[in-house]
Amino acid sequence: MNSHLLLYQGGLEVGTNSDPATDKRRALVTYHDGRFALVDFEQPLSLYEEAYLLQQAGFESAVNLDTGYYDYSSIYPAAGAPISLGLEDKDGINNKFIFLSEQ
Repeated sequence: MNSHLLLYQGGLEVGTNSDPATDKRRALVTYHDGRFALVDFEQPLSLYEEAYLLQQAGFESAVNLDTGYYDYSSIYPAAGAPISLGLEDKDGINNKFIFLSEQ
């Protein structure tokens, strides 16, 4: 996974001198109350532009994500076999997230 920390505690973590290349961007963001979301941008942006827009939107933290395939995931229950969701990429999975939860 290709990622860059964009925001931390509401502050920019990339500067105007970061990689100026523009690309379609995707970010994993958190709100101040701990909720999280996935944000996709349709227009090509630099990392700084992406970070700035997310900061202006009021997010607490943000990580840039690779914009490759992400339609596959697995759930690993405490008891039992893993459960697969989505379609596995024939060329390999490049954006796999694991979410852990305590109950």
